[in-house]
Amino acid sequence: MKKIISLSLSLPFYFLILTLVSLSAGTTLAQTNRPTLVGTWEGSTAIGTDAMKIAFTFVVEDGEYTATLTNRNEGVYGMPVKTLTLRGLNLEMRLPDIGVDFFGRLRLNDAGDTVLRIDGDWFKRSEMTPVVLLLVAE
Repeated sequence: MKKIISLSLSLPFYFLILTLVSLSAGTTLAQTNRPTLVGTWEGSTAIGTDAMKIAFTFVVEDGEYTATLTNRNEGVYGMPVKTLTLRGLNLEMRLPDIGVDFFGRLRLNDAGDTVLRIDGDWFKRSEMTPVVLLLVAE
């Protein structure tokens, strides 16, 4: 009987610890020490004989990254990325309305505190082309 009583007395303590751990794990991107993607990243693709310049602009809204695509060759200006996933250094973006997927990897400086470029693959429907995105000076 004592074990049940001591467990029930310490149950609020366990909930408190669980709550604190959950809150600390839920820090926003702006509060973390990870390198930032905020800004416009631009690169060139070559699908078939067509070369085009693409740009993704990243912002942080409510602690999460959002992005838009600009592709002047195809008349796309500020199209929202529907799905953006960043797992470690791996970046995945999907724009199903125009049949585009981008899978990339962040390349950091030696200190690991700055993104130098994003090496990725641009998929448009059934065609794939490698692309390197570089931060545009604003």
